[in-house]
Amino acid sequence: MKSLLMQKTYLLVPVLFVLLSSSFAGTYYVGSCHSSSYSTISAAVAAVPPSSTIDVCPGTYPEQVFIYQPLTLQGIKSGNNDRARIVVPISVGGPPAWHLVPDPDGYPGQVAPQIFVNAPTGTVKISNLTIDASGETTAPGCTIPGFWFTTAIMYQDSSGTVNEVNTVGQGKNSGCGVGIRAAAVAATSSDSVTITNNSIQDTNYIGLYVESASSGASLKINVSGNTLVLGGSPLGSFGIELAGVTGTIASNSIEAPDYGIAQLGGNDVGPLTISNNIVHANSPAAVWGMEVTVASAYLQTVSGNKIVDFYGGISLTPLLSPVAVTVKSNVIVNSHTGIDLRCISSSTLSGNIVNNAATGIDNVPTGFSLAGVSFYNVDQIKGSGSCS
Repeated sequence: MKSLLMQKTYLLVPVLFVLLSSSFAGTYYVGSCHSSSYSTISAAVAAVPPSSTIDVCPGTYPEQVFIYQPLTLQGIKSGNNDRARIVVPISVGGPPAWHLVPDPDGYPGQVAPQIFVNAPTGTVKISNLTIDASGETTAPGCTIPGFWFTTAIMYQDSSGTVNEVNTVGQGKNSGCGVGIRAAAVAATSSDSVTITNNSIQDTNYIGLYVESASSGASLKINVSGNTLVLGGSPLGSFGIELAGVTGTIASNSIEAPDYGIAQLGGNDVGPLTISNNIVHANSPAAVWGMEVTVASAYLQTVSGNKIVDFYGGISLTPLLSPVAVTVKSNVIVNSHTGIDLRCISSSTLSGNIVNNAATGIDNVPTGFSLAGVSFYNVDQIKGSGSCS
């Protein structure tokens, strides 16, 4: 009798171990490269314990992924293959079957996220995935009622990292696409997001959008080492758009048809540094390489950037009573206007170069020294804009 009881106990041990292990954070798999795995990313995300790691095998996954707890989601290598691709969720015999979420900015258009993160506690890390929306062919245009913003990755009231991700084709046919977006929305939200070394390709509207979307919300960012190539949109195209954030925009390579980097104010917190970016216009209609709102709460530095082929290089836009902004060691080539100070007398210029421009610098405050800019091949050094 005792021997039989012991045999039954031994048989139960492996079963109990499996049940217990599934309740603890660990590494779980999606796809065909592992013997024990989930068939979809969504199934794994819904089932695993918080703080788990989900390894995604190479393959194609037509789904939306909604993450509501801290975890790590990463593509892995298997044999000679190293691309896990999330594509648009196609309904049987019909168009993409999107689940839409409200836009944090209150637009009438909603957001169709391919990966949506809303995990207010802990961090969500995403890496080595391709997020492909180029197969979306029936989305309404941006000016048509019922439109949505197809978005590769969207963080809302969440902290985490996005690293070595490839996004492609968001808004390719509708003009309403966003590559990566992070928004602090709730008034109590205090988030930190690092977005590094990603490839954001053929996005038609905004490549990378980071914002504090409401008063009291706070978002700290590190956006660096990313490569962005933007297509056109009826709403205008922005390589990087930011509002109300603190942190760093550094060492990114941007090709955009309208705006390279647009810092639009919002719920301003600061400080903010925009440095060592290469911004190139890929359309003859390009507007500003950098449009920087200078607000009462911001301490800003714009330094070491190279801006090529835009109508204007750097434009400063005053908001309320602007504090000092430092513009130094930037190189602006092939523009109509190199730098537009917009009459902000608290600007500090040093070591900048403007080469080949109709106007070197415009809207210069009375008595302001131009010693901080070197001009080469410029028709007129100082424009006719009045600051009286």
